[in-house]
Amino acid sequence: MDFMTHAMTAKRQTKRWPMLMFYNMLDLASIASLVVFRSKFPDSQFSKSARRRFFQLEVAKGLLVPQMERRRMIKHLPRQLATTIDLVLDKDPEGDTQAQNAAQSTALRSKRK
Repeated sequence: MDFMTHAMTAKRQTKRWPMLMFYNMLDLASIASLVVFRSKFPDSQFSKSARRRFFQLEVAKGLLVPQMERRRMIKHLPRQLATTIDLVLDKDPEGDTQAQNAAQSTALRSKRK
């Protein structure tokens, strides 16, 4: 386990010991989840040791995508952030009705001024 955490870690340089503990727990949870996944699905594409990075990316996406979708539904989200979320989620910002409504309301406000 030490070898695996040394090869790829989430640790960052910090002087705060609680952060060190958090990074260590994150590394251990990542490796433990990969071991459990490999034992449950031995024929998966993530079964080889070289695929650990891809496994961690998929876990991260699985945790982040629902949060980004919830965040995207906020009406007063800055346009640049909304566009970035759309790009990450591979959604078409032009086809989004909420983005169109926001653009129309901005156009109306500029006409009123």
